[in-house]
Amino acid sequence: MKQFTQKIDNANVWVEEFDSLADNLLYAKCNQKRKESDTDTSEKLKWTGSKNLDTAVDMGLAGWHDIRPQVDSLFARVDSNINLAMGDMFETRFNVCGDSADIDRYLMGDPECMVDYVDVPQARMGRVVRLLINGSANSGISPEKIMERGVVVCTLIDVLNRMNVGVEVYLENCTGVHVSNEFHSLLVKLHTSEQLLDVDNLMFAIAHPSMLRRVSFSVMEQSQWQYAKEIAKKGGGYGQAKPCKLDKFVNADVVMQNFEFGNGVFEDDALKYVMSTVTGLGLVEC
Repeated sequence: MKQFTQKIDNANVWVEEFDSLADNLLYAKCNQKRKESDTDTSEKLKWTGSKNLDTAVDMGLAGWHDIRPQVDSLFARVDSNINLAMGDMFETRFNVCGDSADIDRYLMGDPECMVDYVDVPQARMGRVVRLLINGSANSGISPEKIMERGVVVCTLIDVLNRMNVGVEVYLENCTGVHVSNEFHSLLVKLHTSEQLLDVDNLMFAIAHPSMLRRVSFSVMEQSQWQYAKEIAKKGGGYGQAKPCKLDKFVNADVVMQNFEFGNGVFEDDALKYVMSTVTGLGLVEC
């Protein structure tokens, strides 16, 4: 884990950076100063989705895939909208042998009357898209809303992966306090483009409320940030959720801030978001 200060837009951002989700989880579990991160009341169970910190960490390490049916459902809807862009693209070439015959050329006696279908490299192939996900949420946001948002993020990553686009995924939990220009950012590299992508392995970090309300709280309880002791305690509130600050630091192409769905129809709004993002990246024209 690296700790350093970044000066961003006249603000001081204390950064705690982890190179992988596993590093983040194991660091959180080693916490000897556990407070709200480890509370095991029935109310906290509902708010976090886990019994305690150890249970949350074990879940993250073993894998949590409860939202896979929702991701598959949303992906199917996206797939129907960009089916041509996600499939292989071909061009026809005439030759003396091939997969099918061109009848007009055959009747004219042209020896190159057979048709081959040759893959055409797409502009998206070999491209790498960096995603920065805002993992913070204020206390009033329900666990269900966190998971719903995670479904959208996981679907977008799944779509990019199946379009043969390389993906780098970062999670940032940015916290503010009463001092307007002081922030804490927990940055976790969830996936690099060199790794084989398994979206299921990202689901806990992206969509489970315990990633913020257990794991990130544990990191804050151990932090050397000057305001950590003030907020990381019972009744301290653990700060206020803020927009991502590290988009330029990670060279993000897409920053997924917290958002509210407009009309209450989750899948319709989610579909629009995924489609607009893929279109905005120039990967498909809709």
